[in-house]
Amino acid sequence: MLLPRKIVFFLLLFVGLSLYAQQNCFISSYVRGNFYNRGRISAESLRASDDLIFLNVRPNKDGSLSFENPRIFENGKGVTSWEELIKSVRADVKGTKTKLRLGAASGEWKAMVADEAARVAFAKNIKKILEKNKLDGIDLDFEWAETEKEYEDYSLAILKMREVLGDKYVFSVSLHPVCYKISKEAIAAVDFLRRFASRWRNTVRIYRWRWLMAFQRKSWWQAFLSMA
Repeated sequence: MLLPRKIVFFLLLFVGLSLYAQQNCFISSYVRGNFYNRGRISAESLRASDDLIFLNVRPNKDGSLSFENPRIFENGKGVTSWEELIKSVRADVKGTKTKLRLGAASGEWKAMVADEAARVAFAKNIKKILEKNKLDGIDLDFEWAETEKEYEDYSLAILKMREVLGDKYVFSVSLHPVCYKISKEAIAAVDFLRRFASRWRNTVRIYRWRWLMAFQRKSWWQAFLSMA
C-alpha cells in the first residue's frame, strides 16, 4: 500500500531540512589559554574545528579593553600572553580553513553598552585588535541582560559593532534568552547565532541567523521554501 502523499512530503521535508542544516552550521570551540598551556587541547582537536574563539577580551565601561593572559603551570611551558596564544594556535591549524576569532565576555559590558560613546569606542578597539592580529571576526558572549533597557542597549551595541566592522569580519553573538529579546535589526546585523550546552562550553555549534528569523516571521512551510 502506498504511503499517503502527506507522509511522503513530510519525510522529504525532514531530509531536506536536515541536509540544509548541515550545510549552514559549523563547529566552533573556545580556546582558553590555561587549558592550552596544560596540554588539554590537542592540535588535532583544534584542526578539527571550523572556528576557534579566543575568549580573552573583557570590555571596560568606557569601551576600552582588558585582556586575560594565560597562566604558566608546574611544567613551566606554554604561552604567556594572549597574543602568543593566537600565534601558537595559528601555527597548530596551519593548512586548514579554520577561522580564528576574538571572543568578548564579562567585564563591565552592561555599563559599556549603555553609553553611546563607549559603544563606539568598544567597536573601534575590537576592530583594531582584529586588524593587528589578522583575525577573522568577533564573538560576543555577554551574560546576562535582565531588563528591557539592557536588551535595547545590547542591540545598539550589536548594530554599532556591525557598522564599524563592515562586512569584512565574521560576527556572532551568543544564543541565550537574551537573543529572543534583542531587536530584529540586531539579529539581522550578525552572521551567526551561537548555541551551546552551558555545562560543556568548550564546543559550540554555530547557526545562521536567517533560520531564526525565518521561523519567527513566517509559517514553517514558507520558511522552508524561502531557504531553498
